[in-house]
This record gives sequence, C-alpha cells and structure tokens, in this order.
Amino acid sequence: MLLGEKYKFRWVVLCMAAVINGLTWGLLYAIGVIYSSWLTYFNEPASYVSMAGSLPLTIGCFAGPFFRPIVNKFGLRTSGFCGGVIMAFGIAVSYFAESVLTLCFTFGLVAGFGAGLANFSASVAVNQYFYRERSLAEGIMGGGLCIGMFLLSMLQQFFIEAYTWQGTMLLSGGICTHICLASLFFISPKEVETHPLNMWKESDSTSGELQKKIRNDLISDKGDQEITDSANKKGRWDFVKIWCDPRFMLIITSDFLSWVALYVPYVHLVERARTQGISENTSAWLSPAIGFGGLVGRPLIGFAADFFTIHPFWAYTTVQTLCGIGTILSPFWSSIEGLFVFAVYFGFLSNGYGLIKASAAKILGPSNYVDAFSWMLMFEGVGILLGPTVGGAIYDVTQSYDWTFRFAGACLIISAAICLLKPLIIKQTKSSQIVLAKNSECRETC
Repeated sequence: MLLGEKYKFRWVVLCMAAVINGLTWGLLYAIGVIYSSWLTYFNEPASYVSMAGSLPLTIGCFAGPFFRPIVNKFGLRTSGFCGGVIMAFGIAVSYFAESVLTLCFTFGLVAGFGAGLANFSASVAVNQYFYRERSLAEGIMGGGLCIGMFLLSMLQQFFIEAYTWQGTMLLSGGICTHICLASLFFISPKEVETHPLNMWKESDSTSGELQKKIRNDLISDKGDQEITDSANKKGRWDFVKIWCDPRFMLIITSDFLSWVALYVPYVHLVERARTQGISENTSAWLSPAIGFGGLVGRPLIGFAADFFTIHPFWAYTTVQTLCGIGTILSPFWSSIEGLFVFAVYFGFLSNGYGLIKASAAKILGPSNYVDAFSWMLMFEGVGILLGPTVGGAIYDVTQSYDWTFRFAGACLIISAAICLLKPLIIKQTKSSQIVLAKNSECRETC
C-alpha cells in the first residue's frame, strides 16, 4: 500500500487530475471544431493548417523527458500551475495570429508544452495516491478527457458562431486557467494530514494499527514486485538505466504501436464519413460519439479490472485486441448507423492508454513510474505524429479509408500480441537477478 492510499483526500486529487485531463488533452482533441475556420481564414493548404492543430498534442507528449526534471525540482503543484499558465497564455495570444506559422508557435509549441506539463503533473499525482485501485483511477481520469472533449467541442462551436475563431481562442485560454486552480490540490502525501486544503485531516490521521498495516503490506503484487523490490534495494533507477529493463522495453514498444493506431480514428473518421456521402453536420457528431463511448467505457473497464482483480496489463491486452478487431472490421460498417456504432465501440474500448499507465506502475513499481512515463510520453508523441500521417498516405494511394483503418487495427492487435511475451521476460529477468545476486555473494565471500 502506498502512503497516499490511506487518505480520503486521494479522491479529491483524482477528481482534479480528471479535470486537468479534460482541459488539456480534451481541449486539444476537440480542436477539429476550429480547424475549418482556420482553413477559411488563412486560405492555406489543408496539410499546412492541420500541422497547427496536431502540434500541441505532439509537443505535449514529445517533451515528456523534460517534464521529469521540472517536476522533481519544483514539485507537482508548482509544475501543474505553471503548465496551466503557459497553456492559457499560448491559446489566448493565438487571438493575434495572422499566419499559420505564428499559430504553430503560440498554439502548437507554447500551449502544447504547457498542456503536457500540467497533464504530466496530474498523472504523477495520481501515481502517488493510487496503486491497488490504479485501473479504476486511470479509467476515471480518462473519463475526464472524454467529458472535456465532448463539452468543449460544443462550447467551441457556440463560441465560433458568436465570437469568431479569434474570440474562441481568448475564451478557451480563459477556461484553461482553471488548470491552475485544480493543480493546487496536488499535495504531497507526506503533507496531507496537516494541510488546510484537506477537509478530512482529522479523520485521516494515521493510527498505530494502520501504520503497522502499511509497513507489513507495502506491495501486494508479488509476481511483479519481487523483481521491483530487489531492484529498489540497490537504489533508485537512473533515468537512462530504465532502458536496460526488458519489462520497460515491452511496455514502451506496445504503447508506441498503440498510439500509432489510436489517434487515426480521431483524425480520419469524420472525413471518412464525408467521403461516403454523409452530410458534414451529421459526420461532425462522430467525434462526440467517440467521447461518449469513452465516458462510459473507460471508468467501467477500470472498475471491472479492479473489482475482478485482473492485472491491468492483461486487461490492456484484452482491450487492445477487441479494439483492433473492431477497427479492422470497421470498413464493413459503412452506413451512417454503422459508423456511429463503431465510434461508440472504439470510444468504449479506448481505455488501453490508462491501463498501460497502470501496468507501468504495477510492473516497474510506483517509484520508477515517473521515469518510465517520461519516456512513454516521448514515444507516444512520435506515434501520434506518425499514425495519422501514414493513414493519410494510405488514403492518397488507395483513395479509400478502408486500408487506413485496417492499418490502425493491425497496429492495435500487434501491440496486444507482443504483450504475450511478458511471462517469458519476467522469468528471464528473475533468472538474471538471481545470477547477479549469486555473483555478488561470491565477491563478498572472496
């Protein structure tokens, strides 16, 4: 059990993390609403304008290794607060953008970096307070993203009609200042008992019996944690040395392939509907349909994984497989009803990201999660940039989105298939550590 798990305040931390997830990634996922206005205003090629819309998410993920030292030096509250300020500033000053290049800098680089820093702080905060119920926590956090995407899509459409896209950027920047408020609740578990923001500080005071339970029950996942405990005895892993762990290599490879695929429907599903003769107004609702499916599916799958004590890694493998099969078969769902069914289906099973984050914490240990998550974010950024680009290239060659979605589905299934190597890797890692331990004993004896 983590120290933070004994506090009721952890649910406040989780709610604030979900809010930040909705205001960062949720807003950036909903940017397609403003995209058409940019096309009309700047009168530039679609490929050039789309770069401004995809850059924030790419930068926010790719800068992951830079977020780790910032969080370590300044703490979660300060880092999250500053991330909110930077994101709000970058979006608001986009009001003055007179070229796509300016928009790429203000909205893409500045706002993207701020969003990534705030979201990274939120994820690390959840890591400090949740271990046993981590799948549920990640599902709730993912549900916050879906709520943000759904609500902000509708708000931005209203803002554009009333205040043009420039006014929308100002108002969206103002909304993002709430990230600063939410980040103030990311209090260290060591300070929770006496902190004025903790309304349960009296009931959260630790009894001697609970302290004893914590000491005797630090980590329950024996299969994974026997290795992690052995590694922790030798000291905290170095930021770069984590690449020597084959378990981490397995996780990051699967996560990368997953993100090559996951962003494809968000980018291409609406356009796929339009190429099939579905009206623009109707096809525009496909993105909120994905958000609605995720709003229901992400918390539900996370709850089921914890309730039935399913390891998040195997829950992730199952979800990725089902999502991949559905995506490969989606070209057969070409009617308007079929596309909406697929959108809800895809959203419902989109909790793979939350489950792989929970897997990293379970397999590598909470103390190594920050290092692992930093590198995971970087490769997710590469996947987000690569997936839709390859999908668009496939469409240019075939003049059909069928093979684009088959490509995405295949990546999801491969990302699940390589997870089956986990037992072999765990066995090999244990054997290696036993050999190292024996060699160390021999040296000490000699």
